[in-house]
Amino acid sequence: ALLRRIPARGWFWILLAAGILLRAAYLLEFRASPLFITPVGPDVQEYYERALEILNGSFFPAGVDHHAPLYSWVLAGMLALTDGSVPAVRLLQLLLNLGGWLLLFRLLCRIPGIPRRVAWTFLAIAMLYPVPLFHQSQLVSESILLPFLAGALSLLYAGDAAPERRKRGVCFAGAGLCAGLAAITHPLTLAFGAAVTVWLVIRRTPRRALLFAVGIAVCVFPVAAVNSSRAGRMVLVQAGGGFNFWLGNNSDATGGCYLRPGPEWERLHLEADREAAARGISVERLWLGRAGNFWIENPVRAVLLAGNKAFLVWSPRELISGADADAIVRGTRVIFYGSWLTLPLFALAWVGLIRCLRRRRGCCCYFYLLLFSMWAAQVLTVTSGRYRTAMIPAILLFSAVGATELNRKWRLIFPAAFLGLSLIFTTELRELDEMSSLCGEAAYRQGDFNRAVPLLEYAMRHADSPGRFENLLGSIAMKSGRLEEAEQRFRRAVKAEPERVEGWMNLANVLSRDPGRLSEAEVIYRRAVAAFPDNADLPYNYALLLQNQGRFPEAEQMFRKAVTLYPGHAPAWNGLGTTAILAERPAEAI
Repeated sequence: ALLRRIPARGWFWILLAAGILLRAAYLLEFRASPLFITPVGPDVQEYYERALEILNGSFFPAGVDHHAPLYSWVLAGMLALTDGSVPAVRLLQLLLNLGGWLLLFRLLCRIPGIPRRVAWTFLAIAMLYPVPLFHQSQLVSESILLPFLAGALSLLYAGDAAPERRKRGVCFAGAGLCAGLAAITHPLTLAFGAAVTVWLVIRRTPRRALLFAVGIAVCVFPVAAVNSSRAGRMVLVQAGGGFNFWLGNNSDATGGCYLRPGPEWERLHLEADREAAARGISVERLWLGRAGNFWIENPVRAVLLAGNKAFLVWSPRELISGADADAIVRGTRVIFYGSWLTLPLFALAWVGLIRCLRRRRGCCCYFYLLLFSMWAAQVLTVTSGRYRTAMIPAILLFSAVGATELNRKWRLIFPAAFLGLSLIFTTELRELDEMSSLCGEAAYRQGDFNRAVPLLEYAMRHADSPGRFENLLGSIAMKSGRLEEAEQRFRRAVKAEPERVEGWMNLANVLSRDPGRLSEAEVIYRRAVAAFPDNADLPYNYALLLQNQGRFPEAEQMFRKAVTLYPGHAPAWNGLGTTAILAERPAEAI
């Protein structure tokens, strides 16, 4: 009776406060991880470095965008706004996503045919379900997906409800712009844009379909034009899509992101680069061709794999975000315990979805399209918690429908049964080796060697990348003054993975610390510069050795080679300025 006396506005502020507190608790707990302030790891580091390039005036990457470009620009803006603070950016992103959930709640309250109790249950789940917080606070493109999708859905429903032709046109064009912004943030959401366009044509509203498609094209076409002109071939939004398609369609595929960055990952990419160059085709075409051959040569296996992916999308264990390990995603207690709710929510979503389809609730049509288009996209490519983030608005809506339409008895028994199953699947943390590897590297970059060493040693014992860990541990030994240990580790790194440039460079660097071994260091530098002609750090380090020996013209030549390979190499520009000063050319130095 006391709860019923609280007015709707009061419940709104209570749920909003609970959502803010949950997000604050997550950030406070995540703060203990070395990854909180240091962007390390696949994709995260790449987006961050691209954002820094944009802030430093390099508006276009050296080649084609490997990732969809919009998020890098948004991240650059947030870094500029927060004076480069990664924790502040994480907070901004969570607040941005909080706004997206509130926009969706407002939308659900206004859609005829959706009961008010469903909208309020949706808000409660959105505020209190913690799993999306990981994806929404990470420095990856999924951080800004929700606001764009919420905007697209809101404008689509506003367009359907608008009485005036002109206003309808503005709404559908605006919805297309939001969907286009989502596409140049995460290209897989093009599936949603295509599904909506087809649906509008089927409904015999070609004008709406055209305006919506034009809105998408306004965002996608300039990106495609720039990428295609720089690549010399057709590239829609980003390079790398062909590899993602192959990752989910080959004889070794499991449906999820089974292949992790490491020696095997690098070997496959190196071999693909060589084969594509020998055949005179793009690497994208090579990966797509391999995936196509898999379907042609193994049709039964390919169909079974697609069926497995269709189930994996709904698995509570499929929480990994691209290349992020399960132990990193669920590294906080907030998400570890919150992940137990995933299976009950998915089960309720199926109940709600079936109820809506049986009752032919056309009011949910755009949520149907979002759910099934992103589901189909993952069945065709690869299943991932990161890709699943675009489905979450629809999943939470149908979960809310399921929760409100079960009778009182089943409202407790049904979720409790699936919660028990969820505990079986999600209690154990997986991929601890990858977590140790990334956290160890982050601690190393922060100068916290006491924390980094045990993490890296654990990762070296359990992960297949000895060269990487020997290089990191050797660098710690060198910075700690243990030069003999550092040399031994770098030699082991070179022996284990001779194709990695870091081992050769680090070995030469540690040898150059000993005045009696400068000639030995120079031999390794020369050999490495010849073996790795595209690496800018090698000539830079070699130039430092030459400069310290007073060989300024040779040092200047190596510094110039470094900035030619990478115009953003600030230390090499500084080295050129130093050599100009020593050569009494102050104007050039300035």
